[in-house]
Amino acid sequence: MSDRGHAWEDLREQAEHLGIENTAALTVEQLRSAIDERHRGADPQQARAHATGQQP
Repeated sequence: MSDRGHAWEDLREQAEHLGIENTAALTVEQLRSAIDERHRGADPQQARAHATGQQP
């Protein structure tokens, strides 16, 4: 697995631990954005929606 693949897996695990669902469809950049939003206090759905540019 490439370094990018490892980073993606690590980010997916972190996001899922934070309650963010359906992480398999997200890119590395989207995962990072969702995790950042979650740490800022957004709920898991809001964090994922922010990362994908969608409304929850």
